[in-house]
Amino acid sequence: MPGSADILPQTAWHWVLFIAGTALLFTGVWMLARARRPGPPGHQHSTDAPPRAAGPSESDGVATGLATALLVIFLGYHLAAWGLPRQVVPFQVDRGWWWAVVLAVGVLAALSRAIDRWESRR
Repeated sequence: MPGSADILPQTAWHWVLFIAGTALLFTGVWMLARARRPGPPGHQHSTDAPPRAAGPSESDGVATGLATALLVIFLGYHLAAWGLPRQVVPFQVDRGWWWAVVLAVGVLAALSRAIDRWESRR
């Protein structure tokens, strides 16, 4: 049976990946929870009005906010997984493909924002 030392990050670099990934995971969950929250207290919320913007900037819509939150969670999961020994988290993209994960997250975030901007101009 493996000891607790076998499931912890092994080097300083692995600790950095694990801590950064965990922070991104919690940030993404916070963004997801915030994405559909109504406006500030005392704010009249009309049922006809669209939900308040929840993306990275106030001009982004709810869908972009949700997509961004999910992408942050995805990236955080993989950073944290790459910081742990492979036998602890067997479900992960291979570490050699880190660039593909980062590229996919960037492209999907950019596409979501572009679609949001395009829809707001229609």
